[in-house]
Amino acid sequence: MAFNPSKPYNYVAEEPTPPSDSDIYVMLVEDDRFHENAAIYFRKTATGNKAIIFDSGTGTTGNLREYLTDRFPDVTEFHLFLTHHHFDHIGGAHQFDNVYMSGREQAYAMNLGANSLCHIYENCPVPRQFNVTTWLQDGQQIELDGDGTTLTVLWTPGHSANDICIYDPYDQRLFMGDLLYTWAPVILGQGSNLTDYLASLRKVLVFVENLDEKDRVRLSCGHNAGNLPALEFLRSMIKVTERAMQAQIAEFEESELSGGRFYTYNAEDGMLSLKILDTILMQSSTQ
Repeated sequence: MAFNPSKPYNYVAEEPTPPSDSDIYVMLVEDDRFHENAAIYFRKTATGNKAIIFDSGTGTTGNLREYLTDRFPDVTEFHLFLTHHHFDHIGGAHQFDNVYMSGREQAYAMNLGANSLCHIYENCPVPRQFNVTTWLQDGQQIELDGDGTTLTVLWTPGHSANDICIYDPYDQRLFMGDLLYTWAPVILGQGSNLTDYLASLRKVLVFVENLDEKDRVRLSCGHNAGNLPALEFLRSMIKVTERAMQAQIAEFEESELSGGRFYTYNAEDGMLSLKILDTILMQSSTQ
């Protein structure tokens, strides 16, 4: 896919290209003023006039739909899948007609002013309301085109109440949202649940292990990483989370984000980390 890098969305040419040299997915990184730099993933389906999109950024830097339409004029039908309800992933959702989101905790997720986390930044606008056309169920399969693609939905709460991961067998790729990413801590704060988070990581690992193509599956994350080997990084993040659940000593204590004290747990190589609000840790110890 020919693509000219330009702001407000930067085309990441080297990712997420798997070892097969596939260029099925385009990864965009939003250049937003809050430095969330959320990842957006896009690919055309076999017919060429439909496109799948995962997440939509903060919506504060430009119009994502116009940006994609300018570069892919043959696409007339966009299908946007939202991995969860946080502001840096749903900000452009109102621009699209076909929007998919987890059917878990619908009312909570759609209370954008209270629960999208936009309040953690000064002068961050509340995301515009959008219409969810399909509420996704755990295990649901979605077929959008005649290219043999059937997307599989996994409910994966923990980071937020309505996280999902979506598997696309067409490219052996799992779209993770904020369940896992590298070089910055996954934050478990307002609306998070550590017990659910660990259970979701284990659930995704079992899902991958049961795939015939398990060794080829890649993770496309909500921030920083578009092409991680699934088995390696899921197992590593599970170890980090288990250490937190066992109340082992955290590497850092910090007082920030929503006014609470956060504890940070790192993987041995430093690529993965988890920052957990103290009250979330205490809740997990009583469950």
